[in-house]
Amino acid sequence: SKAPDVLCLQEIWRASDIKDVISATKEQYPYTASFVSDEPPSVQPACTAEEITALVTCITQSSCLSLQDQARAFQNCTLVECKDVFLQITDSCRVCVGTEPPG
Repeated sequence: SKAPDVLCLQEIWRASDIKDVISATKEQYPYTASFVSDEPPSVQPACTAEEITALVTCITQSSCLSLQDQARAFQNCTLVECKDVFLQITDSCRVCVGTEPPG
């Protein structure tokens, strides 16, 4: 199979690890750009226990569990059936969960 033209990685925290990745991929990807933050990674969880409990409760009480082997259908179903819960959680939790509620 053909390799991608662009390779993007995130959350490589140490500069030494970035150098290792660049070195290991320089033949296939000769051009690089990177950013190292002076800020340490957050140790705060993206979601509170209450947010997770509300999401899990809603999903387990929904009709979506039968779709759990079909990722996209399961996600769409839970976004529709649990829309009110998704709208109440914080942005950081929503991003972590990887979803945006439909319109």
